[in-house]
Amino acid sequence: MDWITYVPEFDGNRDRLPEEQITVEIKPLTVREAKRISSGVTAKRVKGGGFTTNQGEISERTLMNHARNIRNLKFNGKQITTIADLFDTNYIELSDEIDAAISDISYLDKGDIKNFRSQSGGEPVREPGTATNAPNSSE
Repeated sequence: MDWITYVPEFDGNRDRLPEEQITVEIKPLTVREAKRISSGVTAKRVKGGGFTTNQGEISERTLMNHARNIRNLKFNGKQITTIADLFDTNYIELSDEIDAAISDISYLDKGDIKNFRSQSGGEPVREPGTATNAPNSSE
């Protein structure tokens, strides 16, 4: 699958002029990768109650393999161009958004991905009742 240019919502980014927008190239997970990720999340009980998971580690691995070429992002005056550079910032919300976008495109078909690319904001158009926004059965 080809790389797709994604325009994050992060920090009002989509309201900026196109040449000033932060962009990142992302590519979908393969079916095998998606299955491995979904079955690879583990939780462990920690002392004092509660749990810890390996979700952060999995997200980091996903970003390193499925995101590249960050443009127009600075942190403390330094240009951020790689995912490794992004991890050295406190832009956790941006990292999470990119990770979610990778997951989103991983479950779209080719026609949906074409629409994903053509949206000015980079967000796919979702029809009511799709699996991603189906009403919660507890409502």
